[in-house]
Amino acid sequence: MQRALNIILFLVFMTGTIITVFILYNKMDTSITTTFIIGYVIFLALYGVWLIIKLAIRLKTISMIQLRKKLLTFLISFLSLSSILFVFNYFFTQTGFEIWDLSIPLGVSFGITFSDLIYKTKQEEISD
Repeated sequence: MQRALNIILFLVFMTGTIITVFILYNKMDTSITTTFIIGYVIFLALYGVWLIIKLAIRLKTISMIQLRKKLLTFLISFLSLSSILFVFNYFFTQTGFEIWDLSIPLGVSFGITFSDLIYKTKQEEISD
């Protein structure tokens, strides 16, 4: 049941993303498209909250050693991606580095490190 819910929510996310990109790329400005995009943003917020709650519950079940390893992986990947972004910004765009530039490395590092906990099933937890 849990796996089916994950698959359905992820498919809704991917379908909504594709439709939203299509709407924005073609600059469609009708009341239906505006309503769809508002609904999609609300879905994204609720889906994000659901994933964070699910992650918090799963973090309680792992050992302290595994948590330290995950935090170290997160820190290393975040610093590496931030450094790469800083170098590219310095050499290619020559614009200043702003605090908002760290949002993408933060999100990618978080996703790389903790996505296995979010989508892990009960059977996989037992085998670990």
